[in-house]
Amino acid sequence: MKTKEEKLKNREYMREYRRLHPEYKEKNKVWKKLNREKSNGYTRKWQKANPEIMKIKKAAWKKSVAGRMQRASAKAVQRAKLLGALWEIVSYNKLYKEKPTTCNLCGQIMPDDLLLDVDHIVPLGKGGAHIKANLQIVHMWCHRVKTQEELTGTKITWTVPQLAPAG
Repeated sequence: MKTKEEKLKNREYMREYRRLHPEYKEKNKVWKKLNREKSNGYTRKWQKANPEIMKIKKAAWKKSVAGRMQRASAKAVQRAKLLGALWEIVSYNKLYKEKPTTCNLCGQIMPDDLLLDVDHIVPLGKGGAHIKANLQIVHMWCHRVKTQEELTGTKITWTVPQLAPAG
């Protein structure tokens, strides 16, 4: 069993090695694909040995944009499957990074925070597909209003909150 000092020394060595050898990351990805069960076993073993760290990491991930987007994407795929709609795995995180500068529904500037949602241009319930071409990033409040309009069939008049200028 390694001492705490040996573990720290090894961690620093590997950090420096990975910095000097960028190909290591690719080799590691290939190894993980070829040895998925073994890799997952190592991960599960570490997670069981470090429950307090895992609890903190899980809480932070759930609060993050990535966590929220991944959960939303999984729910949309489930709905598409139930409705028999065309679907593909779409990374909401990639959509979020490629986001336009203005909202397609109201035309206002898009902020860089959690006030954004992914919207199906043609809703799944009305025969739309869950594919990248049918998705757009919009303000959360614009998305909620659009959804209410689609559900009730009536036009809702609302004032879009004005965003404070950055800086």
